Amino acid sequence: MVSRSFVDLIFILLCAVVVLLTQSVRLHSMKVDPVKVGSGGSRSVAGSSIEIVAISDDMISVSGKQYKDIPSFLQAVDIDAHLLIVPENNKVSHHRVIKAWWEIQQHGRQVELGVSPTNAKES
Repeated sequence: MVSRSFVDLIFILLCAVVVLLTQSVRLHSMKVDPVKVGSGGSRSVAGSSIEIVAISDDMISVSGKQYKDIPSFLQAVDIDAHLLIVPENNKVSHHRVIKAWWEIQQHGRQVELGVSPTNAKES
């Protein structure tokens, strides 16, 4: 039969191993607060050629024209244009917007993320 002090010793050693492992593998995270539009978390975009690009789940729209994919969209837009990406509506996932932003940026274009203004009742 196992003595009670032996079980206590095993439990203490197990706890010590857990504590040592948590100290050796640190998980870092970034402290982030959500941005409130108009509260200092926004900035203006200036330039001579700014295009507002609306991203939906299956299309990219700019100046009333729709494109199926990023390469065809980039061929149609001026190479020096400063692009401002906004979601078409609140149903578009942020993953889709970030993916489009990343792909456009990888093509060497000037691109910024934007938001669409909403009424307080809608948000």
